[in-house]
Order: sequence, then C-alpha cells, then structure tokens
Amino acid sequence: QEELAIPSRAEELLWISVQQKIDRDFGEENDHNNSRRDSHTDIGAGLFRATISSWSHSNHPDGMHYAEGILTKMADLYENGKIRTMPTPDIFNAVLGSWARRSPMHPFDAPERCIAILKHYELISDKKHLPGSDEVEGGRDRAIDCKWSNFSIDEKAYKIAFGAFRSALHNKSMNGSEGVLKIAENAEYALSHTLKRLQSGCSDMIPIADAYQSVITCYAKAANIIAGEIEKEDEVFREAGVIGMHDEGKFNQLTEVLGRINALLIEMEAASNDYYAEIRIEAYDEALKAYANAIVVPDSEIEAHRILRRIIQLHTEEGHDDIIPNTVMFNTVITALLRRGSIDSYSESLHLLKEQERLHSDGIPSCKPSIFVYRALLAANSDNSSEASSLLERMSLIYESNVVDVLHEKSGANSVEFNEIIELWSEVDDKSKAAEWAETMLLRIANDIYEKSARCQASTLILRTKNFNSVIKAWLEAGNIHQAESILDEMERLNSHHMLRDLKPDILSFHSVMKGWIDINRVECGDRVELLLRRMVVNKLRPTVLSYKLVLDAHIKSSRRGVGISKAEKVLKLMYSKAGASERCMRPNTKLANILLQAWSQSHFEKKSIRARSLLDWMKKESSNGNIYMNPNFASYTSVMSSCVRSSRDLTEQEKKKNFQILLETFEELAKHRTIQPSRISYRIMMKGCNFLLPNNKEQQQHHINALFEHCKKTGIVDESIFTSFHQAAQEATFLHATGYESKLCSFEDLPNEWKNNNDTC
Repeated sequence: QEELAIPSRAEELLWISVQQKIDRDFGEENDHNNSRRDSHTDIGAGLFRATISSWSHSNHPDGMHYAEGILTKMADLYENGKIRTMPTPDIFNAVLGSWARRSPMHPFDAPERCIAILKHYELISDKKHLPGSDEVEGGRDRAIDCKWSNFSIDEKAYKIAFGAFRSALHNKSMNGSEGVLKIAENAEYALSHTLKRLQSGCSDMIPIADAYQSVITCYAKAANIIAGEIEKEDEVFREAGVIGMHDEGKFNQLTEVLGRINALLIEMEAASNDYYAEIRIEAYDEALKAYANAIVVPDSEIEAHRILRRIIQLHTEEGHDDIIPNTVMFNTVITALLRRGSIDSYSESLHLLKEQERLHSDGIPSCKPSIFVYRALLAANSDNSSEASSLLERMSLIYESNVVDVLHEKSGANSVEFNEIIELWSEVDDKSKAAEWAETMLLRIANDIYEKSARCQASTLILRTKNFNSVIKAWLEAGNIHQAESILDEMERLNSHHMLRDLKPDILSFHSVMKGWIDINRVECGDRVELLLRRMVVNKLRPTVLSYKLVLDAHIKSSRRGVGISKAEKVLKLMYSKAGASERCMRPNTKLANILLQAWSQSHFEKKSIRARSLLDWMKKESSNGNIYMNPNFASYTSVMSSCVRSSRDLTEQEKKKNFQILLETFEELAKHRTIQPSRISYRIMMKGCNFLLPNNKEQQQHHINALFEHCKKTGIVDESIFTSFHQAAQEATFLHATGYESKLCSFEDLPNEWKNNNDTC
C-alpha cells in the first residue's frame, strides 16, 4: 500500500503545483495585464515525466491508465494555453512504456493500446490532429496547429510499441496457440500500418527492423507451440497404434505460419534496401529455430539449413557485419538434420560442420564448434570408427589451437569442455589416445605458465585440480597406473610453484590412484596404496574412512597367505590410535573390521581362526571401552566361525580341536548376545564344524550334532545343508532318534514341513 501511495501522492503534488501556476498567471489581478505572467515558474516537462514514470513502474494494475490520464490532461492544458510546457516525445514514450510493461498481464489489450497511442502520436507529429479531441469542424484552428509545430515522433516510440508484442508472449495464462497467433496477427497489422506510413513519404525515424523482428518472433513462438501440440496428438495416436496421422487443421496452420515467417524475412530484406534500414540477426534466429522445431513438416530442417546459409551469405558476401552466425545456430540446424536419420542428412550435417570450422578458422570466434555437435555426430555414426577418429582429431585441433579458450582464467565452462573432450576420446577411440591428448594439453599449459612467470608475466591460463583428475581417470581407463601416478606427482611438483599454489591434489586425486593400484592386483599394491595414504597426510589432506578402506583392500588383495591381512590389521589399529574423539570421519568402525575378518576367513593362512578370533576380541574390548563404532555385529561373529571350518581338511587333529573350541566359544557368545542371535547360517556352520572338526562317531560329536539338529527342528530352520551335514556325521541310532527314519531311507524331502517352514525368514 505504501508503494502504491507514492505515485498517487506524486500526482497530487504535480496538480497542486500546476493549479498554483494557473492561479498566479490567470488570477483577477492579472486579467488586464497578461504580460505580467511569470514565465520563469512554468512547470517543467521533467516533472510530468517523473510522475508518469512513477505510475508506469508501480505495481498498480491500472497504473497505465493513470499515466495516460496525466498526458491527456497535460496536453489539454497546453492546447488551451494554461501552461506553456508542451508534452515531449519522452513523455509520450513513458506512457507507451507503461502499457508495454503490462503486456504480459494484458497480452491483447496492452499492445493494441500501444499502437493506438502511437497512431495518435503520429497524427500530432503530422499536425493533423490534437490529443484527446476529434476533428475540428469547418477546418482547423491554425493557432493550435502552431503550438505543436516543434513536436516530432522519435524511433524509440516504435521500439516500445512493437516490443509490447514480444512482451505479451510471456503471458503465463495463455494456453494453446490461438492466443499467440492472435498476438502475431495484431503485430503484423501494426507492421502494415508502419509500412504504409513509410510508403507515404513520412520522414520519421522508423526502426523498421524492430517491427519485423517483433512480428517474426511472435509467429515463431506460435509455430513452436503448434508443432508441440501436433507432437502431443501424434503421441496419442501412436499409443493407440495409429502411425502417420496428423490433425490436418493444425498441420495446415503450422505450414501457413512457417510460410508467413519466410515471407516476412524476404520482406524485411526488401525493406532494408528500400528504406536503408537495418536487418536483425534475431529475426533470422527465431525463423531458423521455428523451422528446426517443426519436425512434423516435411523438409523443415532443409529450410532451417537454407536460412543459416543465408545468414552466412549476408555476413561473408554482402558485408552485413552485424549479421553474424553463431554456435547455437549451427547446433540447432545440425541437430535438426540428424533427426531425419538418413545418410544424406548425416552428410549434410558433416558438411555444415566443416563450414562452421572454416568460419571459425577465418576469424569468427562466435562460430567455434561446440562439443555438443561433435557428440551428436559421433552418436549418429557410431559404427564408423575411422570417421569417429577423424571427427575427434578435428575437434581436438580446434581446442588445442585455442588453449586460451579452453582453460581461460575465470571461465569454468571451458574446463567442462576440456573434460568432455577427454570423455569423448575414451568413449569412441583408443583410451590411451584420450590420456595422451589430455596430458599433452596440460603440459602445454604448464609450460605457458612457467615461461611467463620466468619473464615476470602473469599467464592468461589456469590449471585446475579437476583437469588433472580427468587425466588421471583417462590413464586409469587406459590401464596405465604408472602414468596415472605420474600425473599425481606432477600436481605435487606444480603446487610448489608460486604461480600454482592453488593447484593441489585433492581426496579424489589420491583415491583414484589408490583404486587403480587395487584394480591391477599386484603384490606391491598394498605398500603402494599405503604410501599414497601417507602422501595424503603430507599434503595436509585428512584421510577419510574410505581412504583407510582402500588401504585395507589393497593389502588384503596383495597376499592370500596372511601377510597382507596382517599389514591391513596394523593399519586399522594405527587408524584408531590417530583418530581423535571428535574425528568421526576417520574413526575405525565395524564395517572396516569386518572386511579384515572376512579376509581372514577366506585366506589360506593356517592359523586364520586364531587371528580372526583375536581381532574379534579386540573389537569387543574397544566396544566395552566406549567405542560405539566398533560394536561386533552378526557378520563379525559369522566371519570368525567361518574361519574355523574353511580348509579344515588340511589341519592336524590338534589344530582341529583348537578350531572347534574357537567355533563353539564364538557360537555360544552369539547365542548369549543381547541384541543379535544365531540364524540358520550360524547353525549350518556349527553343523559343518561338528562334522569335520570333531572325531567321527565319538560321543562328543554325536552329542553336539544331535543338540544342534533338535534346536533346528524346534525353530523350523532345517535346510538341506544342515540336514546333509547331520546325515553325514550322525550314527544310525542318533539319526533314528532325531528323525524317526533309518538313515538309508530318509531324504530331505521326507522331513516334516514344520521343521523347514522358517527357512525363508532366517
């Protein structure tokens, strides 16, 4: 309310000032001496314009009416001799602007009112009419005509009026193409009026290019909407199994609109020759996009191609320096051509790309081919590897010859381009070629920085960590871990240079190389990855849980005989000793410990059960000391139990006895645990342990397997593995007592279902 009160108060003060001026000039004491009028106190035009602008820029829905009302009253006072301040073109333009600014809310009324005001404006300029009145009967008042003799229309008025049509396209409540088409037709009617004015010999400065641009823009928007409506209807037809059917009415309407756009382009060029007017690149751009989007119209992409050719011709052959083709135009046309999917369309696209490359090399930077268009061409001809290589080599040459464009300071988008080029190389060609190209680029940039810093000059280039990470990734995909690590070494070396202090390896840099060493699975990979972890600390990077996990994985994979796992266990405990109370991100946790327990379980080390149990005891100790991140879980106990029974056939009787003690102790702890309980897997392992770790047919073995089987029966978790282990180890009496069958006559299928009904949930 306060905001709306401002223009209202401004207008109130304006009319108070005007009335005071009139009272001074036409009061009783001045009736007989008009020469005493105080000409030095006339109300200035700037005051009227400021008040009109306050209404124009306000959020009041009727602000344009108030603005126009001020102009009408001002013109009436001037015409009747009450004030000497003539409404200026700026004041008329301010009123036009108040209507044009509200075109998105009033997409039909506002532009039409702008044209009505513009016509009135023209009549005043032509001295044929007075503002706010009809034709004077019996001839015109010559004295009043003279008042407007110094008034003339300016080109800004036309720009505002036709700009109102473009603004009207932003109306959010307009659904469908009908409204936009009506706006376009109204704009064309206004254009025809303007052309008639030019043809009549009017000397006004009429920006005919703005008028054509507005009309073409409106028709282009209508064409895009109609094309979208047809595509939606086609989708409905396709879902119904009908192919190739269109709404003939809309299809014809779209064809007519596109034809009108083409005719307007021709008219615009003719008008530019007849009236020495400009032509606008924006008009060609809108027309080009309209044809490119109209995929339902046959050969629309060819017409878009023809418009682009015309733009190139205007710039290169006819000397229109302001008509410049650009990357987006080429992308639009090439995409439209490729959408056809034919061999000819690919050839035309490739030829157009070569033309774009030529224009760029001839010194038109706006025509630099984008990686997007190379990607589109590669996708369209992915089966032709030689053509793909040729395209990539041409693309790389363009970006290599414009290094400043690729990695220019403060240009983040160009760093994205650099990484995209590497990705394209790795997708369609030899992956090592991508890495070689990327590394060559980085070395060229680094040399530029060094050379200029040696001459105390600041380089225009900048190296970013993510660029180096992309090269590391490229070398890893090429399978060259040594070259990838050399890039990491180069980053550390460059970081010591005063020009590249901001360049330093990050967590991703080290993790990528660590994973590379793990993937090649060599004997030395554990030590190499652990060394990389230490280098992270030297570079003042705080290792994360993932960092330590990678070291554990590397040591585990480096040796299956226990040496690597022992090293990994030392790293885990070292990690715990270095982690502060608040450093949760690098605290050792159950997940990491379980990785080691599983590694012990799967290793070929003879005493793996002892080592696994020792690690479990350490976890329990840390948990009891308050480390909530090291609580053993079901997987922890299961891994220890598994370590006791795997490879058990190679153990001595004494080792088997020790393993069974560990197995039984771990199982009983699990059974007594407060939050976790044994499952079917636990009983399966126990049954297997009784079968292979205890002496056959001894009382101890029979006692344990019978007790285990009875519990499994009771809880309904007997599965085929448990039954098989029990069948192999049980004596005939034990088997008959537990199952009620003779061992030779009983199979798993013969067991009652209630013994097996919980298998899916355990």
